[in-house]
Amino acid sequence: MYRKFKWAAAMTFTLYFLITVLSLIVKKQIETSLVSKLGFAMSLLLILTRLPMRKFLFYGSRPIAPNWLPPDEHLYHKLERDYNVVHEDKSKHHRRITFLAGILSFGIAYLLHFISD
Repeated sequence: MYRKFKWAAAMTFTLYFLITVLSLIVKKQIETSLVSKLGFAMSLLLILTRLPMRKFLFYGSRPIAPNWLPPDEHLYHKLERDYNVVHEDKSKHHRRITFLAGILSFGIAYLLHFISD
């Protein structure tokens, strides 16, 4: 868990550094309100990466389960199971790190919002 938190903290601080540099380039000064707003948007994107979009697209585009299976449906389910066995562990690890980074950046954006007022 500590290693995941280190990666999440490194990701968060790198992204905030890039946002601060972007603020310097665009506004010629560091505006905490702009950094806070962009940090909040970044945190929402990082938290949304926790959701398995592949499953939303796959199951959301299919009709409700029919009473019968088409002849090749069992092959499709086997292919999906094999894909999940190989790729699920890596994606869970990355999704946890980005979720932690999203929560951390949300907290920083929340603090910056009060500093900028």
